[in-house]
Amino acid sequence: MSSSRLSIMIISLALLAGCTSPGTVPEAPPPPTGSPSAPATTTSPDEPPEKAKGAKNDLKSGKLSRRLTSGDVAVRVNYSTSLPIAEWTASATKPIGVTATASMAGDEPKQKIYLSKLTITLDPRDETGEVDPPQPLTDEAAIEPGFLVSDPASYRQEFFIPALVPGSTTLTLRMRYELLLESSGSGDAEAKDYSRRTVTDILVVPIAAD
Repeated sequence: MSSSRLSIMIISLALLAGCTSPGTVPEAPPPPTGSPSAPATTTSPDEPPEKAKGAKNDLKSGKLSRRLTSGDVAVRVNYSTSLPIAEWTASATKPIGVTATASMAGDEPKQKIYLSKLTITLDPRDETGEVDPPQPLTDEAAIEPGFLVSDPASYRQEFFIPALVPGSTTLTLRMRYELLLESSGSGDAEAKDYSRRTVTDILVVPIAAD
């Protein structure tokens, strides 16, 4: 081997030894974008929106029973309708039947209880809020002191809700029962004393589109 060729080989080895420090590994270049070695990114699917709660419908089955109280008086009321709720539209005449029986709560002495007046206030609403209501429905006893409702006697009446403002979507019925209790121990059959009780109830019914 010639001396010139040997000198070239020695210079090349020296250059290679100076480029890499002993005991270190050259750093690999970063993988290109989209390379299979790049970590995968995962995203959680959006949570499904909550189901809209159905509108309240107290007469969904066509019947409803409730127990109302006012002090020492309890009133059992039953509501019913002969028109399916799906047909309660704004333009329809909507019947609702009311049956009521009253009794003294607990160990109270038996007293005669009378219903002097029942008022049903109608509050319709549309998508924007309250709309003009029909006149309240009332049944006021034409006899004194009223309709006897103390158990086992009962009050029964059917009311007819008139047409509502077009576009109405719900109807709230506010029931007000005005009762008179005959005072016990009254010896004068012609001049009796009475005390008053009032019980209230609320029904909410959806109004179907015409």
